[in-house]
Amino acid sequence: MAGYGNGLRRAIMLSGVLALAAGACDANRAGGHDVALKHAHAVATPLHHRSESPVVQFVVESSGDLLIHSPVWERALVLGGGRHYNFAPLLARIKPYVRRADLALCHVGTPMTPASPTSYPVFNTPPELATAIHQTGWRACSTASNHTLDQGGYRQNCRCRTDRTVAVTLL
Repeated sequence: MAGYGNGLRRAIMLSGVLALAAGACDANRAGGHDVALKHAHAVATPLHHRSESPVVQFVVESSGDLLIHSPVWERALVLGGGRHYNFAPLLARIKPYVRRADLALCHVGTPMTPASPTSYPVFNTPPELATAIHQTGWRACSTASNHTLDQGGYRQNCRCRTDRTVAVTLL
């Protein structure tokens, strides 16, 4: 795991910078914010030379642990009709807040693998959580936590994620 440290850190930082840049350049998209013009005075220029510069607002929404204990995945199974897990209704009340952000980030505190779900002390969350994350509006989520090594660790989580086509980046 030590060999992954610098490369993983660089990938996370690059992902964040690219996400910030993409959001800042895309202010007119749905859910974006209006850009207002404001007069600004440059320190090095005389007062009679005014320049207009846009005021940019960039909203970052960050959510703490999505820590899926057994009552949560059991409820998601009921919401999925007993055949699959449906976490989306559990996140419905926060969806408008997440969707309004220019950059919405979450933290998934438990691994997601196809194995049976488990709870404390060794977690495993059904991969359908990734679908609900995407449907709620998060576009990137960190996964580094004290449970990262549960269920086979980082490589098992990556394998599970690549088996599903969900447009959310799990870091």
